[in-house]
Amino acid sequence: MDRLARLATATRGLGDQFVAACRKETPAVLEKILFFGGMGSVVWGCWMVYRPLGPIIGGVLAVWLGMLISVERNEPGP
Repeated sequence: MDRLARLATATRGLGDQFVAACRKETPAVLEKILFFGGMGSVVWGCWMVYRPLGPIIGGVLAVWLGMLISVERNEPGP
């Protein structure tokens, strides 16, 4: 039991450090990965259901994303 308790304590310390690093460094990257991964999954699902629908939905999402980026760039900054 003593070994397991020491191992759990050591692992908990490493886990806390990892969580702190993830909260500090990766939120924007993780957000983008999930966003683009979700869009890709929607396009893939549409393509699997009806083949011509995949490129159509992918094009619509690309145009929508381009519009969002251009609107964000045109907004006055603080």
